[in-house]
Amino acid sequence: MKPNIFTISACFFLLLASGNMATAQVTDTLPPAPTDSIAAPVLIPVDTLQQDSTAIAKKKKQGFIKRYFADYPNPNKALYMALAIPAGGQIYNKRWWKVPIAYGAYYMFIVAIDRNTSRYRLYRDAYIAELKGELHPFSGT
Repeated sequence: MKPNIFTISACFFLLLASGNMATAQVTDTLPPAPTDSIAAPVLIPVDTLQQDSTAIAKKKKQGFIKRYFADYPNPNKALYMALAIPAGGQIYNKRWWKVPIAYGAYYMFIVAIDRNTSRYRLYRDAYIAELKGELHPFSGT
């Protein structure tokens, strides 16, 4: 078998590439910089003012929906919604137009299973009838 130009060029470039592989693994010759023992962490002064208790307004208790969407968008919440409700992640992400597509896909999946099951039973019964020599829906075809 005569080697073609592709095989020869691939071997040539592989040979060239293998010669340059180990050049990047040169160790560093500079010693690491010494750590400065004089530098200390910067201390932040503590606020010494007393809070005025009358100035604090009471927080209004938020409803469930506002608390649930407080850190929107959260991928974990979208995941848990999708696990709990079909297309729940799309509802959480406010992509309402995708919900009918998802439910349509579920519907088509169920219809396909039902149709295939009924056809399987029809063909199975016809096969058994053919083995027994009886008439079946496909007799004479």
